[in-house]
Amino acid sequence: MVRTVLEAIILAVTTRRQFLHQGATVGAGVLVLSFAGCAAPLTPSEAYARQLPLRTLTDVETRTLSMLGETLLPGSVAAGFVHYIDHQLAVPASQCMFMAKYVGVSPPFLDFYRPGLAAVESLAQRRFGKSASALEAKAAHMLVSALSSGAAPGWEGPPAPLLYFVLRSDAVDVSYGSRAGFERLGVPYMPHIEPPARWGA
Repeated sequence: MVRTVLEAIILAVTTRRQFLHQGATVGAGVLVLSFAGCAAPLTPSEAYARQLPLRTLTDVETRTLSMLGETLLPGSVAAGFVHYIDHQLAVPASQCMFMAKYVGVSPPFLDFYRPGLAAVESLAQRRFGKSASALEAKAAHMLVSALSSGAAPGWEGPPAPLLYFVLRSDAVDVSYGSRAGFERLGVPYMPHIEPPARWGA
């Protein structure tokens, strides 16, 4: 199982350029979300700032995902991590931009994310006696470390290291996968194909 997960991660790294090339090609549509009740498309960070209602995730899943996002990459929730995941779960698989798509996870992707978040919640309850969203920073980091290493006894979700890799990739994509994100990192943005318009917040 570990070898399978590692092979999937290696495949993801080798196809990362294809993923970024596709994102650059479609330009403004990559991270721009359309939400009911809004006349114009929004970036994930704008959706978060307006606290737009989620369409797919439950309250518990939202809180668990928020904890994971902030532990994996502080600031990712404000960048729209949860809204991005929720939106991508609602679109057809052919339009989905999840990293999971590139590591062999078969759609529907809700069948990967939902059991994964439930398994994280169960792990938090077993190890710390409280909900994942109620964990303090040290415990949250211990939980995420257990995911990344696969050291999660009683785990009943998708492979824990794969879930870790996919969620971390999602958080990085939302936070830094745009021209604005590259600017925040101080890294030159050099797309293979220049997007037709500036995108990302």
